Amino acid sequence: MSSSSGLVPKALRLEASEIEGNVADCIGLYRLVDGKTVNGKPTWRNTRLLDKWLAWNGSTAWNVQSESNLGKTKGWLQLLDKGCAYPSQSKVVWEAWDGGEWVKQAELQCAVASLEDLPAPAALMIESPKIDSEANGCLGLYALVQGRIVNGKPVWRHTGRPNRWLSFNGDNAWNAQSEANLGKSRGWLQLLDKHCHTPDLSKQVWDAADGKGGWMKVPELKVKVTDPKELPPPVAIRLDNPTGGPLSISGTAANFIGLYKLALDKTINDRPAYRHTQSAGRWIAFNGENAWNAQSEASLGQKRGWLQLLDSSAATPNMSKIPWDSADGNGKWSKQPNLKCLAVDNTELPPPKAIILDGEPVIGTAANYIGLYRLAEGESAPADGRATWTRPRPVPGSSPIGKLVNGRPCYRHAERPTHWVAYNGTSAWNAQSEASLGQSRGWMQLLDSSCHTPDVSLLSWETADGAGKWDKKPNLKCREADPSTMPPASALVLSGATEAKAQDCLGLYRLIKGYEVNGRPCWRSVRRSDRWIAFNGENAWNAQSEASLGQKRGWLQLLDSNVSTPDLSKTQWEAWDGSNWVRQDACTCVSVDTAQLPPPPLIELAGPPIAGNAGACLGSYRLADRDVNGRPAFQKTDREDRWLAFNGDNAWNAQSAASLGEKKGWIQLLDSVPTPDQSSIGWEAWIESKWQAQPRLQCIATHDPPLPCSELLVVSTKPPPVAKDPGMEGVRVARMLPELDMSISAVPALQLRRPHESCMECLLLCREHIPDIEQLCRDVSFKLFALAAYTYDFNTGAKEGQLYYALNQGLRSRDFKSRGAVLSVWGGYLYYLMAALEKLPSLKMHVYRGHPDKAAVLRQYKEGRPIQWGAFSSTSRRPELASSFTDREKGIIFRLKVTTGKDVKDFSFFAAEEEEVLLSPQTRFVVTSEPYVNPNDGYWYLDLLEQTGTLFMS
Repeated sequence: MSSSSGLVPKALRLEASEIEGNVADCIGLYRLVDGKTVNGKPTWRNTRLLDKWLAWNGSTAWNVQSESNLGKTKGWLQLLDKGCAYPSQSKVVWEAWDGGEWVKQAELQCAVASLEDLPAPAALMIESPKIDSEANGCLGLYALVQGRIVNGKPVWRHTGRPNRWLSFNGDNAWNAQSEANLGKSRGWLQLLDKHCHTPDLSKQVWDAADGKGGWMKVPELKVKVTDPKELPPPVAIRLDNPTGGPLSISGTAANFIGLYKLALDKTINDRPAYRHTQSAGRWIAFNGENAWNAQSEASLGQKRGWLQLLDSSAATPNMSKIPWDSADGNGKWSKQPNLKCLAVDNTELPPPKAIILDGEPVIGTAANYIGLYRLAEGESAPADGRATWTRPRPVPGSSPIGKLVNGRPCYRHAERPTHWVAYNGTSAWNAQSEASLGQSRGWMQLLDSSCHTPDVSLLSWETADGAGKWDKKPNLKCREADPSTMPPASALVLSGATEAKAQDCLGLYRLIKGYEVNGRPCWRSVRRSDRWIAFNGENAWNAQSEASLGQKRGWLQLLDSNVSTPDLSKTQWEAWDGSNWVRQDACTCVSVDTAQLPPPPLIELAGPPIAGNAGACLGSYRLADRDVNGRPAFQKTDREDRWLAFNGDNAWNAQSAASLGEKKGWIQLLDSVPTPDQSSIGWEAWIESKWQAQPRLQCIATHDPPLPCSELLVVSTKPPPVAKDPGMEGVRVARMLPELDMSISAVPALQLRRPHESCMECLLLCREHIPDIEQLCRDVSFKLFALAAYTYDFNTGAKEGQLYYALNQGLRSRDFKSRGAVLSVWGGYLYYLMAALEKLPSLKMHVYRGHPDKAAVLRQYKEGRPIQWGAFSSTSRRPELASSFTDREKGIIFRLKVTTGKDVKDFSFFAAEEEEVLLSPQTRFVVTSEPYVNPNDGYWYLDLLEQTGTLFMS
């Protein structure tokens, strides 16, 4: 192209054999900015440094100047020739500003450049009046895909419709087309010009598909180069050496090489910021003045860092063409010409462990899909560590755990396990039920097929209104979430270790809910109950024996104290080979679907009384030897015609045997979880011909074997201590009140052996605690001597000096040393007392116990919390008796569902009007309700359920 043609040159080149100082950056290739004039004349922009412009100053000269000085009589270079139409026409000598004056630059030339020399523009805009066909969806802004070539030429992607591409078909045309047709002779728009290097340089007329198999001319359609600042920031950039050339980067600076992800909710100095995908403390951010820096989080946005890009004109660091510098740690910077920052496809990003869907109020069913989601990443337990149980556990065929859904990661709701976010395989991400997983169905959708995970999309979500329409929600977004905010995974699989002893630790682990070791969650092996995963309190997670629980010992370790659970770590596990820790490259710990856990042998539907047939469904259910609709079924322990089963579609039902597996019943849980104890959704009861919410109704599982009596294994809720009970008038009143010793650790099991002495002789050894013990031994002569002795009363009106009080005070000791001292005194008598209780039948019923301090109970007894009083506890069959020990305003009554209570009224030293039921020190409960007022008597109540077996957990 020449000036004599009368056409404005598309490209100019400033060349010089020698030039010094700041003006050296002005040398290079300049592209005509379409549609932009400055002081009435065309203007060109440097293709390498976007802050360098070539423009007319309006009076005397052409200047090479910054964008802030555009059109002014200021700049680094000037051409004093107001007679030329374009600077390439002039024969006048250029001048350069040396800081004090203008200096002639005889070697500097401005010439028209070849169009083939122009680099592919970072941004293109396809503009046109509306096109009456699907081609209209191809209009808009396109971003250059860095580093990608199709049929030998660059390619661009639509920023608003990521499934729209602009590429050369390899033969005769440029096409705007779908990703599936990329590089083919198919699309919605075509430019029949095989000679242009990029489509913005062509003068040919575009064609648009008419929707009938033909093409129609669109002369108004234009493709223009656009300012890269108009582009949204790339979601992923890589700072690396794509050519394989040498890099002289060492030390700390080398740690900043790698993949970075856009922080969608963060800007630094009004520009995007990027976080390293492997190290959350490393960032790339603009320093607010002159450079992009690769820096630590502590230096974020400051003029500090280990790598720098001295280009303030680049809206994002991948836009710059100048080389990076690296710091040597001694205050010096060295050029790194081979170090590049390129935008990369989001498929290179590792899927986040957690995402959150929120940002705007949502109503209806769609509202249930708001919240936190966990990456579905685990596979089934490996053969070397597969969980085993008596009956194989069916896993629903729709479960995607360990798989991709339509080739992409999927996410499961942290609180509603049947709610998912997954790709539908064609056009959108959907928030949907497990039954619709991977289909084009759901209650929310994100119409963005370009994102490998939904958190990287810049588009907004839509919600279904239930009537077949979608409502746009501009503020509803999906973003990466902090994994530590998720509840701990209910199941983990540890796999891949090669050391022999470490292999015994592999397999499926179950979360011990409600407990912590060293302040963090813990998991127990399903296959080997003496294997645990726990935090050691200082620097590592360990797979270890029960005897080493919480200590710095084990067969596997994960040296990462920063993660809240081990499945969130990117650190590699190590195995102990007998003398050293050996890195285990194949060892992984991942969360898995709770469907892989064996179903509990016993579950309890527990809560306040419910009227009608629904009330008869409360109680214990035993795992049956059959499945119903592909899920375990549970049969009521005291009524064979009552079942708890999945209805095959959307709910668990407490129902009759005649309705087994049907959508019928008196109680329902609208959640298709593998077993009902896994759900966090509220239950409903059929009362007065409608379903009514039962917020206090819970389904609680009981598992075996028991937990160890470790001081490190503690209840995760740590309430403040409770004051001792006030003194009460009357011995029977004292015995009916619980001592609320709320120590956070479980009470060690009683280790009792038959003594050589008789029961009476054992009691006489307790004179120090019971001064009048001889009187007791004279008065008691029952067959079950030990039990009668426990209920004996000296009728003093005080607790002190009573056998039951002294014994229980000792039993509440929770450390092993104190327990040893207690058993040295009381061990013999305890043996006879426990043996006596074993001779009595166990009662399965509700019993009651009043307590005068409701406020103390409210502080401590939180719903779901395990409770163990640790001593013998007296209760009554009669709620009215329990209410006589408290009052409506300040007191509360424990409503205890027991399965091992002992009726001792016939052995009590006093009258039996209390209808006393005695509970063993080994009895353990879980709180199954919030405090509530019983409408029948106006008293406050709290429900507790005895844990069947000896496991102390919720």
